[in-house]
Amino acid sequence: MATQLAEALEVSLDYLVRSTDVLLEKNIVFKILDIQKLKENDRQHVFALPDTN
Repeated sequence: MATQLAEALEVSLDYLVRSTDVLLEKNIVFKILDIQKLKENDRQHVFALPDTN
C-alpha cells in the first residue's frame, strides 16, 4: 500500500517514509536510468560534462 501511495504522489518510498529528505524529480530519475543503459564509454562522456565547471 505504501508503494502505491508513493507512486500516486510521484515520490520515492524513502521520501514518503522520511528515510531521506531528497525529493528527486521523476523525469531526472528516468534520465539517470537511461544513462545507466549506455555503454561504459558513453556513460563516462555523460558524467564528464558536469565536471567541466
